Amino acid sequence: MKYLSICISIVALMLSVLHVSSQEVTVRFIGRLNNANYCRVDSIAVENITRGWSETIQYPDTIIVFSSLNGMAMDVAVGQGLGQNVPNPFNCETSVELSLSQNENVRMQLLDAFGKIYAEYSGNLNAGVHTFDISAASPQTYVLNAVVGSRSYSIRMVNIGNGCGSSIKYAGGFDGIRAKLESVNEFHVGDNMRYVGYASIDGVVEESAIVEQVQASSEDITLNFTHNFESYVVVEQIACGSYTWIDGNTYTESTDAPTVTFTNAAGYDSVVNLHLTITCLPEVQADEATDITDSTATLSGYIVTDNGLAVTERGFVYGRSINSLSNIVQVDVDSASYSANISGLKARRRYYYRAYATNSDGTRYGELRSFDTPFTPIIRSSSFIPDGGEVCYNYNLVVDSIFYEGATVTSVNDIERVYLNIEHSYLGDLSIMVQCPNGQQCLLHARGSVGTIVPGWSLTTINNSGSNGGSNIHLGLAPDPPESNDCYYTAGEGYEYNFTPTATQPMGTNSLNNNTTSITYTDPCGNTESGINVLDAGNYATYESLESLVGCPLNGDWTLYICDHQRADNGWIFEWGVFFDEDLFAPIRGDVSMPTLDVSPTNIGIETIGISK
Repeated sequence: MKYLSICISIVALMLSVLHVSSQEVTVRFIGRLNNANYCRVDSIAVENITRGWSETIQYPDTIIVFSSLNGMAMDVAVGQGLGQNVPNPFNCETSVELSLSQNENVRMQLLDAFGKIYAEYSGNLNAGVHTFDISAASPQTYVLNAVVGSRSYSIRMVNIGNGCGSSIKYAGGFDGIRAKLESVNEFHVGDNMRYVGYASIDGVVEESAIVEQVQASSEDITLNFTHNFESYVVVEQIACGSYTWIDGNTYTESTDAPTVTFTNAAGYDSVVNLHLTITCLPEVQADEATDITDSTATLSGYIVTDNGLAVTERGFVYGRSINSLSNIVQVDVDSASYSANISGLKARRRYYYRAYATNSDGTRYGELRSFDTPFTPIIRSSSFIPDGGEVCYNYNLVVDSIFYEGATVTSVNDIERVYLNIEHSYLGDLSIMVQCPNGQQCLLHARGSVGTIVPGWSLTTINNSGSNGGSNIHLGLAPDPPESNDCYYTAGEGYEYNFTPTATQPMGTNSLNNNTTSITYTDPCGNTESGINVLDAGNYATYESLESLVGCPLNGDWTLYICDHQRADNGWIFEWGVFFDEDLFAPIRGDVSMPTLDVSPTNIGIETIGISK
């Protein structure tokens, strides 16, 4: 029995030893520059002080697995982060590497110190090291920001060139996994280890701070590098006659030679180079654009100083691209302040502009400014609604790629309102319906019950059965002459009516004495309309739920149908539109070609249609 107990103890001890011998410790390395930015590590010297052996592992960043059973296995895998651009400072063009530890969605932006975006890249990239070529248009300090999944990385870079344009271009990449190397070097949990990283920074091989520690468990180790960067800044200056710079010297001729070196609090050198142009060009500036519509705007500017020479021309240049302000509007006034009205703009676009002024020394342009035109999908011109008997008239609204491609109505909350500016002498004569680009329809107001709306029409969802009929209710201030009267085609005054998903008051018989006002008025032909019940302007519930438009494409032809069911009355549709939640619109971009918006009403003369659903 004693012998059996000893055997069991020996087996247990052997199992315990075997368990310990199979333990693994995983160490991941990441490089940091000046305790902040990610730094690519070219190689890492790994030394086991306890066992007396050393190994060197190479770029890219590494994951090392120590095994007390099999020695050490080195699994060289890419880390994640944005490396410093090379060269830096740079003359217009530079390159940068982005390391990914796994497949990720990447968005990269080139910004200035104020957060203005000059260039952008987005895409899905595999694990590995990826190279990007960066171009910057003007000499200044930029920030390159990379959003990788849920993390963000940024570096600062200094451009000393100009005229190249701003862009971020993907230049290719390679698989970050090099190989898995097996080593016979012995390792035990608790061994004393030493790690030193090496990185090439600004052409100089730097050594990281030494990390020496007992390696008792898996962990992430940061290798910190310190590098004394020299920044280089170019100051562009224009002066008339002479210019006294920070170096204490006064310059009377154009020059690119003067430099001054400063040492900042961190001990880094900053070289400032003066690019001086001596000229007496006028100085000019533009104000914020005003009176902006979807097709027009007013630009204003002023002469800061004429520098002693008469201004012979002034005006503005503008366009859709920062690098192509090809439209010129000259202002024929002789004053310090001036303005110009521009037209022919497109809806929901970004326009850039500068003020300019010319004298005998040449032309100078002011600071670049921009404005955005709104998007208002409303018919601009009026359309007649003739008298008819069971006849429907259509009024089209074409929305051309204002939304993201393939975007659809996903919920009733995507529709803010369907808007009408209309006059008609008998609401009870009408059915009003909207149809989206794929043919889905919604009955906004019904003439009567379900069985007496329009032949062939069938409903899907009833929102408010009270939104039907209309008795002797007028829409707006409508003339009401017979067809033989010369005033028959004369437009009255339209009221604004909105159909919304949240309104509860119907537009129909139940509205009588609730949302109507008795009015006596004189129509444009001089006829007096006495004691007319006019439906108040405002928000109204739809007959059929707007949910019937869920699934509609946002881009394409939207159509308003107004059906006249019995003879005797007519009216005018002045404006109409479908207003959507603002989050559905595609973003305004100033540096790309945008589609056009075509808004056109149906001509008088009308088109008779069949309605189906």
